[in-house]
Amino acid sequence: MYNFALDKKAETFTYKNQGKYNVDAIAEKLKQFGDEWFLDTTRQKEYAVHTLTNSYFIYEHSNKWTYGLPYNVEYRCADDKLFALVEPIIKDLEKIHNGKVAKCLFIKLPIGKVVYEHSDVGDYFNAVRRHHIAIQTNPDTFFRIDGEKKNMLVGDCWEINNMKLHFVENNGDTDRIHLLIDIFPNDIFATA
Repeated sequence: MYNFALDKKAETFTYKNQGKYNVDAIAEKLKQFGDEWFLDTTRQKEYAVHTLTNSYFIYEHSNKWTYGLPYNVEYRCADDKLFALVEPIIKDLEKIHNGKVAKCLFIKLPIGKVVYEHSDVGDYFNAVRRHHIAIQTNPDTFFRIDGEKKNMLVGDCWEINNMKLHFVENNGDTDRIHLLIDIFPNDIFATA
């Protein structure tokens, strides 16, 4: 039996600070990226709101997951050195939420682009705890959730309530790169 009591839609938070990480080495590694940003464009093709972004996946779990289905994550990272830099952050968030990683990817939002306003729907998005960590940003890049505007600073880890209306705008003169990490709390898979 699965725990259906979790309902992020009913939670009142928009952002929760989950600490700060030193991401300097990650940022240096990502400066070497070129074609890597275009290896997997499924997210941009599947979700019109993300068409102006680029992604690089570490882990992927289907967004079509529903209560009752098993945990089934796929490791996709082709860069062992990058993974070694990200893994401690994943492990820390798994501890915080007593869970396991579901999705982990870097998202680049180029200069002058937006992530269109939307709210995530479905069991997967309701179940996971979603985090954004700014790797590269600028003072003119903003995340908005339910009208609350935030300029996420480099290294700050924010859990966001992705079930609420949200969008992102990069009005600055540099690309914005975030590390997105979803964690499935183990309670989701608790048996009675």
